[in-house]
Amino acid sequence: MLRLLVASVLQLLVARVLQQLSEDDECYEFKREQLIVHRTHLYYVEYDNSSVAASDVTLVTQLSADRLQMLELLCDHWPGPISLALYMSDTEAHQFLRYAMQSPVLTARRNIAYHIVYKDGVSEWVGVRLVLMSTSLENPDVSGCWTDVRETSGN
Repeated sequence: MLRLLVASVLQLLVARVLQQLSEDDECYEFKREQLIVHRTHLYYVEYDNSSVAASDVTLVTQLSADRLQMLELLCDHWPGPISLALYMSDTEAHQFLRYAMQSPVLTARRNIAYHIVYKDGVSEWVGVRLVLMSTSLENPDVSGCWTDVRETSGN
């Protein structure tokens, strides 16, 4: 009961803040995106950080379902730990799990932390990229980072 009450209050607060945002603001999409709480599934596939040394560099990145074919190539070129946020629907997440379990390249690796950020049906890719990056950075063994996040046209 308390959970429903808290959820209702949060929905009202978000609705109020959304009403105050101006679509003419250059940062409208980013401000709107901050208000959306994305459903996430951290460590979607088994992850083992016992082999990650303090001196290892973790590659932090994000992909959408249409870019999955790049994952095996990335793993071939980067043997170190990876924190990967995937932006997907529920169906795409199940398809990804099947793909990951059948891939010899991916099944051989336990140092890849896969994090699913589920599509909510309304988000723009530009704003979601920031959510994906923060999801990858907050999990797992990332103590420092350099990023190259820039807006591009399309995906």
